[in-house]
Amino acid sequence: MSRPSSFQLLNKSTLHIGATIRHPLFDANGLLVSPAGQVIQNAAMLDELRAKDLYVDSEISGDQNPIESMQKNGKDIKVETVDASKENITRQLEIGDNIQLKFLTTTGSQDAFFVKFLGGMAQRSIVCSLPVVNDRVMFIKEGSAFSVSLFSGRNVYAFTTTAEVVYSRPYPHMHLAYPRTVTMSKIRRSQRIQVNIITSFTNLSTLLKSKASGMLVDISMGGALVESHEGVGQVGHELECNFKLQINGSETFFTLPSHICSQRTIQSDSGKLVIQQGLEFDDIPYQQKILLQNFILQSISNIQLG
Repeated sequence: MSRPSSFQLLNKSTLHIGATIRHPLFDANGLLVSPAGQVIQNAAMLDELRAKDLYVDSEISGDQNPIESMQKNGKDIKVETVDASKENITRQLEIGDNIQLKFLTTTGSQDAFFVKFLGGMAQRSIVCSLPVVNDRVMFIKEGSAFSVSLFSGRNVYAFTTTAEVVYSRPYPHMHLAYPRTVTMSKIRRSQRIQVNIITSFTNLSTLLKSKASGMLVDISMGGALVESHEGVGQVGHELECNFKLQINGSETFFTLPSHICSQRTIQSDSGKLVIQQGLEFDDIPYQQKILLQNFILQSISNIQLG
């Protein structure tokens, strides 16, 4: 089947996670590969699209760019796909760092698991421990496919891979295939996401460690803004902040150390006085840090890392 003369080859560099496909994409035979309006949601979808030559019908698209980037949030988040041969991700990690794994198959577990980075070699493999669930090492079949997320500095690296070899001795570990491409996302620490989440607090600065509740109205990697009628403490008080977030379709519980750094009283839309208090997070645990990073990325640009 010959393709129409109006077909133009798509520049694959315009494809990235979070981008919206504005016009239909076709293969070399003129068959539809992706309809208009579809969002590139993860690394697996991006790899599948980049594995073939894609064409755009100029009679449909005209002079418009067929791929729409995240214009609204482009200044808040930088997302790029890099050649893994040029981005040695093993150098971004230290022995013992956490890596998040999630099965890609529909028959496998949909939960995210954390494993330890044990070493690796660029272009060869990434060595990590096996997931442990309920104090038991999970059985991993060789060839199992995963989406991987790892946090380094202010960057989140995401890619797809498979378990090449699984060992039980001298300790449970596996070799993950070194990825062809890696999606690197960078966001500002101060980027705030509007939320409306009921939150409970334990005030660690009071003798009886008093309890309070409030509503988180925005959140970032650095802190949050909480509203309440009586306040959850005084400026300078140390708190334990407990709340739940929906991340990639799963409910995740957070317990974050924080302190109150500001306070003001405002009038709500209903006319009632509300106390707003700014919280700053203190030393977020690694696993919760990467999950919170994922939530912010997902909220800003509909990206699901894994």
